[in-house]
Amino acid sequence: MYVRTYERMQDGRDLSLGKPPDPTLKVLAKTFLCSDADVRAINPLLNVAGFVGKDTLQLTVGARVRDAVSWIGNAEKVLHRRNRAMLTDQHFKEAFGTTPDAVPAWLASRESYGDVVRKRLQKASEILAGGNIEYRAWGPGTCPECRHLEPYFGCALPGQYRICLGSEFWRVFGSEPETQTSTLIHEALHIYFTSVEHGDRLNNAHCYVRFVRLCNGIQISPRLNIACRAAPP
Repeated sequence: MYVRTYERMQDGRDLSLGKPPDPTLKVLAKTFLCSDADVRAINPLLNVAGFVGKDTLQLTVGARVRDAVSWIGNAEKVLHRRNRAMLTDQHFKEAFGTTPDAVPAWLASRESYGDVVRKRLQKASEILAGGNIEYRAWGPGTCPECRHLEPYFGCALPGQYRICLGSEFWRVFGSEPETQTSTLIHEALHIYFTSVEHGDRLNNAHCYVRFVRLCNGIQISPRLNIACRAAPP
């Protein structure tokens, strides 16, 4: 149930994540597991000319992490009650099927939908900004627990500071940086909230990404359009 999950897990201790990430840390994607075999497997997927080494791959992931934190920050800012405008309400309703000021009767804390979404995004941002996530590149022997999802963009398990970057993540290397950024936001939400999966809109990670992209003026891709709108409000 959303209420119990959200209220119980908002500080992360129930997830056994250890020391909370430091949101002021500037080194992002510092743990990047990518063997020589992984690099060789990834390169044929890249939409660029020439061979790309591990260092460049890691720098790219770090840049996308920084973009993700920036995008979420912008969405949080406009969603805050004191900054909220009609356009934000429109973006919110398009993503979640309701207004940010609506208060669901089943939520014990009596917070609004907007409060819930803003706090969830804040936690996702803190996780990404903390620099403690282990990023695993796609390749031989990497993330066996995610192989059944192939082809996939990203894969993360709740409560574990690890994001596996799938073959589709690398296929858009150099051509769709916004898709890579969206993937990291999506997976960070999965890490923190077991309830944010692919169900109703409030608990659909795709809809959070949709809202963040709208707030940053980023075009909604066809695949995201389907993934979020397919869920009822």
